Amino acid sequence: MLRILFVEDDSSLLASLSYVLEREGFSVRGAPDGRTALALASAPEAAFDLVLLDVNLPDLDGFQVSRRLRAMASTAATPIILVTARTEVDDVVLGLEQFADDYVTKPFHPRVLIARIHAVLRRRGSTDAALPALHVAGLDVDADARVVRVDGEPLALTRTEFDILLLFASRPRHVFTREAILEHVHADVEVTERTVDFQISGLRRKLGPLARCIETVRGVGYKLEG
Repeated sequence: MLRILFVEDDSSLLASLSYVLEREGFSVRGAPDGRTALALASAPEAAFDLVLLDVNLPDLDGFQVSRRLRAMASTAATPIILVTARTEVDDVVLGLEQFADDYVTKPFHPRVLIARIHAVLRRRGSTDAALPALHVAGLDVDADARVVRVDGEPLALTRTEFDILLLFASRPRHVFTREAILEHVHADVEVTERTVDFQISGLRRKLGPLARCIETVRGVGYKLEG
């Protein structure tokens, strides 16, 4: 049974959505604030498959929590879906850049949230089995462990950033259009081509000196130079 950590300070929403998710077959552990969520995620027995994370929390906000989850060994590769009432584009972009894998705005129908959860988990499963290990452009891309290393040090990437980099590494020097990237990493999620550009921008920042390996092909898309 897949385990979800649901971080939400609205107790009625936490209870009602947890019930829906459990009827869907998930095991749900609730947390009313960010500090409680981090304590649960860092527990020795913790093994969450996905984190649903409200942004407006009473202590740490969802962006701070997502950043800390990515820095923890137990949740570094765990998908994070932000759930919030914020709808401004800047907030959406910030959410995606702060290590989240998807973003759902309130109000929403529970079936929409469930579809997003299944989409994120499906992308994880299909990508994990794609390629066991790749060594391209100074990067070590381990698809099985879902880890990218530079000089032996792992990078803290979101699931979407990892999927994009794995796609590039699977075919070095091949030019991928934005449409192809969307189809690969967000087939079941409503996003725009601009979202791809934001993801690439965040990925380049994390790659540091190796950012130059991801080249923009003007008017077409992106490629990874090996």
